[in-house]
Amino acid sequence: MYRTCSGGYGGIELERYARRSVLIVAVIGLLIVVNVLSVRYPQHWDLTAEKLFSLSDQSRTALAQLQEPVKIMAFLQEGSEESQKVRDLLDSYRYAGGDKVQVEIVDPVAKPSVAREYQIEYYNTLILTMAQRQRRVEPYNLFSPGPDQYSLEFRGEQAVTRAILELNRQSGANLYFLSGHGEGSLTGDFGQLTGYLQGEGYTAKTLDLPTSGQVPQDARLVVIAGPRRDLSPQESEQLATYVAGGGRLLVMLDPVPGQTLPELQRLMGRLGVQAQPTLVVDPERAFFMDALSPVPVIASHAITDKLISQNLGLVMPEAQSLAVEKKSEYQVQQLLTTSNKAWGETKFPAQRAAKDPEDIPGPLTLAVAVSKEEPAPAAEKAGGQGGPDTPASRPVAVLIGNSAFVRAQAIGFQGNADFLVNSVNWLLGEEGLISIRPKEAGPRVVELTPGAAQGIFYGTTVVVPLIILGLGAFVWFRRRTL
Repeated sequence: MYRTCSGGYGGIELERYARRSVLIVAVIGLLIVVNVLSVRYPQHWDLTAEKLFSLSDQSRTALAQLQEPVKIMAFLQEGSEESQKVRDLLDSYRYAGGDKVQVEIVDPVAKPSVAREYQIEYYNTLILTMAQRQRRVEPYNLFSPGPDQYSLEFRGEQAVTRAILELNRQSGANLYFLSGHGEGSLTGDFGQLTGYLQGEGYTAKTLDLPTSGQVPQDARLVVIAGPRRDLSPQESEQLATYVAGGGRLLVMLDPVPGQTLPELQRLMGRLGVQAQPTLVVDPERAFFMDALSPVPVIASHAITDKLISQNLGLVMPEAQSLAVEKKSEYQVQQLLTTSNKAWGETKFPAQRAAKDPEDIPGPLTLAVAVSKEEPAPAAEKAGGQGGPDTPASRPVAVLIGNSAFVRAQAIGFQGNADFLVNSVNWLLGEEGLISIRPKEAGPRVVELTPGAAQGIFYGTTVVVPLIILGLGAFVWFRRRTL
């Protein structure tokens, strides 16, 4: 009897051990399979609100348009927090680019000969190579001073994507900003805008027409950004000749009290658009209840479709409205408009903006894209016979009733920079680059109404403690009655 019970008990224990062993082996095997699959088929999930650890749409577009594979050599320091950020970023490029992106991490201390070959003086230096072309990204391109003297902001994606665009494009276009009429400077008000344009591979230069005598031959685009004084008749004619010869124009106007800028009006009138001497007031679509800073309605266009899909808005402080002429040889399409409750204030500056009979009622136009249909070259058909010409739309100009939205104080708002840079890309036929710029980390602010703040206060200091106290009393009472 003793032997039977003992043998039975031992059999039960053996069975338990066997089950546990099988379970442990199964779990270990499952972990091995999951690990192999994760290495072979890696997946990434970015749970941040701004998707800070995912490549932007612009970077993915640049990688998709690579003509040849690009190799990135990164000279990083082991154990450095800054180098780890660069390493993580390059992993994202390698993951998104597939076979088109090769990444090599080099420790300058372990491989000094390689560092000397590429003249590396600092950690976090990148060398990008495509065929025989090469671009160098320095540490100061990847990191910029933060809000205090002890912090650095990581801008690696902007710098790397900019280098890839420059390599892929081989040669950047020259953009000339007109000067001499009170426009903002490229290093001051439009300094950040210049950086965004350089990030697209463009070169921004100033143009003084009275001095140069003509628009330079290498000018792909002429930008008129916030003039405070009018053009001369000669300047207006030279720019009209430039546009008629196939040049592109980007005009950003601000309301100037007491001035109508007739020569600039004449230049725009040739494109089928007139600037209205108004200050736009929009109480319905106002930025933080500031009716003088409208948040425009965005119309569908190649320039704006990405903004609409990403739900990115714009804000245009102290804007001016535009009027589209009905009869024109150009095709004019609205890009940005106000709400129906907006109006164009004709008496400004004033102590108080109020709608008067003399004001222009909304909705008002804030930005337009101008194009022109031109016959395309006849396509050769089968048998060598040419077919009839088909019209093709050529971008001519983008006219915007505001320049403050891309000045230093406002360019960082949501889609402001994207709208302007996308306009440039559209004008230059670079529609493949129209997308959303790389994101930057920003503070996350919780805005509470007074009622919501009181609800949170009483909920955490009164309601929750009372619930805990009530549960404790209930448990104590139940134990007393058992």
